Amino acid sequence: MIRKIKEDLHLETIQKWEWIFLIGVVLILASLYLYEDITVTSAKGFTVWSCLFEGKLNSFYNYLYPGVENSYIPNGVSSGAYDFCIYIIFALYNFPMWVWEKFTGYSVFMFFPTRLYVKGIVWLFTAISGYVLHKIALCCGVNRNSAKWCVFLFLSSGFFFYSEVVIGGYDIISVSFTLLGIYGFLVKNHKCFLISFAIAIASKLFALWIFIPLLLLREKRIRYLFLNILGAVSLIVIPKLYFAVSNGQSAAEVLPAESGGASIIAHSNLVNEFLFPQAEFRQALIKLHDMPLIFVGMFIIWILCYFCNRELSCKQIIYLCTVVMSVFVLTSKIHPYWIILLTPYIILTMSFDLHDFDKNAILEILMAFGYVCRMSILWPSCSNLNLIYYMLQPDELLSDKGIGAGHRYGLNVVLDKLSEMSGISLENISSLFGALFVAALLVFLYQNFPKEKEDSTEIDYSKVRLYTYLRIVVSVCIGLLPVGGYIIWKIKG
Repeated sequence: MIRKIKEDLHLETIQKWEWIFLIGVVLILASLYLYEDITVTSAKGFTVWSCLFEGKLNSFYNYLYPGVENSYIPNGVSSGAYDFCIYIIFALYNFPMWVWEKFTGYSVFMFFPTRLYVKGIVWLFTAISGYVLHKIALCCGVNRNSAKWCVFLFLSSGFFFYSEVVIGGYDIISVSFTLLGIYGFLVKNHKCFLISFAIAIASKLFALWIFIPLLLLREKRIRYLFLNILGAVSLIVIPKLYFAVSNGQSAAEVLPAESGGASIIAHSNLVNEFLFPQAEFRQALIKLHDMPLIFVGMFIIWILCYFCNRELSCKQIIYLCTVVMSVFVLTSKIHPYWIILLTPYIILTMSFDLHDFDKNAILEILMAFGYVCRMSILWPSCSNLNLIYYMLQPDELLSDKGIGAGHRYGLNVVLDKLSEMSGISLENISSLFGALFVAALLVFLYQNFPKEKEDSTEIDYSKVRLYTYLRIVVSVCIGLLPVGGYIIWKIKG
C-alpha cells in the first residue's frame, strides 16, 4: 500500500481521481455560496430580453426588474452599473431562466436549483479560461503534460478558490476573453487578438492594462495604434452612442464615461474608486498621496514596450502580463474578487519551470494567505456567513437577526479577536497581511524573471504533487471560510 502510494507520487501525469477530487471539491463548495452582485447583474440580463420583446431596448438602463415575493432581489432593480456588453453575455446565458420565469411566474432566485444555474455562468467561463490556459501553455513551449498541470494548478489556486468558488466573481468572464486575446497575440492572429480584447474591455475595462502594452510591442505607427485602440473600445462606444442618441443625449454626454451607476452611459461606479483611491482604511496596497500610482507603473511599461524593437518570446510576454497585473493589484484600490485578474499569469509562470515549483508554491501560498486575511478585514461580506444565506437560504438565517449575523461572522471575527488579544489595531493587522502579500509577490516576480537556462535534470513530480496537495489544503480552508462563519455564529448562539 505504502509502496503504491510512493509510486503514484512520482507519476508525471495527473491522475483521473485527482481531477475528479479537485473538480468535485470546487463544485460542492461553490454550490454553497452566492454573492449578491451576481444576482443583481443576472436580473439586468433578464431585463435585456424583456426590453427586446417589449420594443424598449433604448430604455434598458431605466427599466425596472420586478422583484417578486420571497426574492431577495430588491423590487425595481434598475440603472445597470456596467457597459451593455456584460449584460448581453448574462442575457444569452440566462435565456432559459428568463423563459422559465415567464412560464412559471416564479423568480429564479426563489429556488436552489435555479440559483445554482445562475451562478453556473462562473463555472462556464472558468472552463473556458482553463481551456485557453492550456492552449497558451502549449504556445509557450511547454509539453502537453505541463500544460495540463497548468490548468490543474489554476483550479487549485487559493486565489481561484477565494474569488470564484467562495465569492463567484464574474470577472472570470473578462479573464477568459483576455486570455483568448493573448492567445491570438501569441499565434499572430490579429483578428482574434482585437475582437477578444474588445469583448474583454467592454466586459470590464481592466483588460486595457494588458491590451495596450501588447499592442505597443507589435505596432509602432501612431495612426495604427489609435485605430487599434478605437477598435478595442468599440464595443463600449457603440452601445453608449446608441443609448445616448435614442434617449436624446448629446455626444458630449457620452464620453468620457461617468462614474455614477444611475447614468445610462456609466461604465462602472468602481472605475473611479480604483483609479483614485480614497484616503481611508480601505485603500491601495501602495499609493503616492493623491496621485494614482498605477499610471506611474503603467506609463513606464508602455514606454518600454513602445521602444522595444526585438520580438519577445512567449514566456517573456506572459511574464510581462504578470508584471502589468501586479502593478494594477499593488497600486489600486481593488475589490477582493479582482485578484482573479492576476491569477492566470502567476499560474502560467509557475508551470513554465516545475523544477522550482516548491519555492513558487510556498510564495503563492503566502500571497494567498496575506491577501485573503487582508480582504477578510476590509471586505468581510465577501467571505462571510451571508454567502450561505444567499444561496441556501436556511430558515434559521431568514430572520432579521440571522441576516444581520450573516454579514458579521467569518474570518474577520477571528482576526478581530486576534487584534483584541494582541493589542494591535485591526488596521495595522490588515497592513501586515498586505505587506506579506506584497513581499511574496515581489519575490515571486524576481525569482521568475525570464532567463535563458538549460536544465537537463528531470522534474521531481513527487515534490510537485506534494506541494500541489499542500496548496489544495490551503485552498479548501479558504473555500470553507463562510462555513467557518456559520460555525462561529452557532457557537456564539
